[in-house]
Amino acid sequence: MADLNTIYVPYDEQLDPDALGNALIKYLPAPVGETMANSAEIKADRLQVQSFNAQVKATIADVKLPYTSDVNRLDWLATRIKAVSNRTNLIRQRVGVLNIRYAEAAAAGTDNAFTIFNQTASALPVVGAAFGWVGALAKREQAQYNLTNALGAKQSIEGYTADAALLARINKQLLDEYQASNLSPTDETVSNAATAIPTWYYFVGAGLLLIFLLWLKQRNSKRGRR
Repeated sequence: MADLNTIYVPYDEQLDPDALGNALIKYLPAPVGETMANSAEIKADRLQVQSFNAQVKATIADVKLPYTSDVNRLDWLATRIKAVSNRTNLIRQRVGVLNIRYAEAAAAGTDNAFTIFNQTASALPVVGAAFGWVGALAKREQAQYNLTNALGAKQSIEGYTADAALLARINKQLLDEYQASNLSPTDETVSNAATAIPTWYYFVGAGLLLIFLLWLKQRNSKRGRR
């Protein structure tokens, strides 16, 4: 039964709205760091992160909305199918950003301040103008900071991949029951949902393969220089 979607255990990624501001304070000398951390650009990025966190919570809650009564069951099924589609869209957009961030980190040299500081953006769904302030990063922090953010992006991608797999199973349960009702879905979201999740799951797999190939290339390059 489609009621099994209550078993859904999502990847609930909640980002730190103050991560970028704190990084500026840490890596830049006073009072420059504090001034930049309180700038309009950083405040705008903070609001974007808070909005992203709210969207994550909302899409999870929509997928997990419990079943009410047999009378409203078809409406409940259609609503859940739309919720799965919305959640999938959020995951697709977020993993697209994470793939870029991880690829940059994996391919970067430890002296590439721009790429390394840009990894701070892996904690943000939208990259703002604030990321132009990269030149002042302390070099002694670069290698470790790069590694930390690369691993964080990889873990998030894996978490979202598992989430997408659960959504695929839930989506099938919902559609099987909806279609068994002998009603032809007229809503475009419901009509297209049968292929949306499987296609997305293959997309995630391709992204992970790309990450592995980039890592392998970097490792072989380091060995060649020895």
